[in-house]
Amino acid sequence: MTHDRKLDISEDREALRKLPTIEIVKLFLEKEEPVFDEKTKHLNSAAKQALSNEFIVRFDRALSSEDQKELTTLEKTLENKSPLTDREHVVIGYVSECITKNVAKAFSHYSQATKSPIGNFLVGLCHRSGIGTLKDEKKAVTYYEKAASLGNATAFNSLGYCYANGLGVSKDERRAVTYYEKAASLDNASAFNNLGYHYENGLGVSKDEKRAVTYYEQAASLGSVVAFRNLGSCYEHGKGVNKDFGKAIAYYYRALKLSDQERKDITEWALHYYSAIQDQVKDNNDYAIKLIAELISDKLKIPVSKLHGLTIAIQKSKTFDDLIKRFEKEFTPFADTTSDSKLFAVRNRQQHQPNASAANTPDHKSRKMKKD
Repeated sequence: MTHDRKLDISEDREALRKLPTIEIVKLFLEKEEPVFDEKTKHLNSAAKQALSNEFIVRFDRALSSEDQKELTTLEKTLENKSPLTDREHVVIGYVSECITKNVAKAFSHYSQATKSPIGNFLVGLCHRSGIGTLKDEKKAVTYYEKAASLGNATAFNSLGYCYANGLGVSKDERRAVTYYEKAASLDNASAFNNLGYHYENGLGVSKDEKRAVTYYEQAASLGSVVAFRNLGSCYEHGKGVNKDFGKAIAYYYRALKLSDQERKDITEWALHYYSAIQDQVKDNNDYAIKLIAELISDKLKIPVSKLHGLTIAIQKSKTFDDLIKRFEKEFTPFADTTSDSKLFAVRNRQQHQPNASAANTPDHKSRKMKKD
């Protein structure tokens, strides 16, 4: 009798998402990086890419003080070693870039990880964005190509982005889609979102809004914030799905919770559609209430748990400004024992970018790149 092999945690994307960054880094140091198999001429499975994909995502993730402390200690320990492995160079570069902000040091260490798929990808990213070195989009493409040849999913996605936008290469939407497809086959969330964007807008492929929604859903299932926004937009405007404002709010709210970068866009959207959101509140849409609660909390720096009578206040306020004034006037900073469930007082229901769907940034690293 044969038995299924027990799934290694480094291949379990759901388990990886829940780990603190220090544990992701330790796993990255421990496990061999997945590379292209020269004998079989096949890329590694999506499962083998899970740890690499998650490690790249952590470059944009806020670090807890405990993670920062442990990672700084780990960096010092590694620096006392000689020689360093490629993965150790990558980790020192990561700490230098994301914690100590020494980008020149980070670039130096990435450049020494010559056999690492992620190392080559990061050198390409540094050249593309001018991180620790001069900006050079052609060099970026060269390093992305090397990383992709070693089987790195994020590098395939970045090559797709370069061809879609003519960065370091001649613009070629069809070729961009081909690279996105390769990255998506390795469970790269940004690639699924970018495929959705291309199918929604007919870029390099025949326009197919239903297929676009499918890709956005796959991207969202892998944690893409932009995909949640794009799904919100699809349900708001009825692209590839029936219009459903309640679901639109739910997706926008998920985007808001997943990333502070989306807060400004979603705030503007919520202000524009405040009257429609009021109708959703009357229908006990918990996401509508939570969205408004998050925005009030963010604006007034009041804990959500202290926004008493929120549902009634929303219904009585003609505009968002009226609502803000109401809480500015009535808020008193006393300890609160009201639970969130009592605060919202609604039944539990399962259930965009504000204007148009957005393509992901190519590499999950947005600090020096615009949201495209």
